[in-house]
Amino acid sequence: YKTIPGPTLRAKPGETLTITVENNLGPGPGYDTCDLKNANVGWFMNPATICALNFTNLHTHGLHVSPSGNSDNIWTMLKPGEKFTYEIKIPPNHMPGLFWYHPHVHHATAAQAGGGAHGALIVDDPVGYLPKAIEDMPEKLMFLSLVNVAKEMRLEHWGLSKDGGEVQ
Repeated sequence: YKTIPGPTLRAKPGETLTITVENNLGPGPGYDTCDLKNANVGWFMNPATICALNFTNLHTHGLHVSPSGNSDNIWTMLKPGEKFTYEIKIPPNHMPGLFWYHPHVHHATAAQAGGGAHGALIVDDPVGYLPKAIEDMPEKLMFLSLVNVAKEMRLEHWGLSKDGGEVQ
């Protein structure tokens, strides 16, 4: 997402979030190399259970939206070099609040989201929704996250960085 965390996304109830994701991760193996019969064995960074680290997508948490088509669909898979435009329709009666987004490719979510690919998503309060004194307060966003920079969590360790660089 070019920054850690990624950019803060905003929408109002009744709007459509249009987000184009371009997968700039380097080439590497997909699901064809994943040993899924051992998917429940051991630690989440077990090499036998990690695959498709270079595939990506986008998923939101907290939004009451469609999980199908080009909306909040975790089954959308972007291979390296592919682009996809999400259109997430926020219902007109959607509650305002602070939500979040991250990639959600099975067997790669922890490495990608834990590596910094996540961000805040705000659904704004409708005008007059809050008492005037609160509505007039300046907004302060604090997005706390733990980014795991351990060598084993980085794509370079798995030989999947775009430039193929080594991790020291």
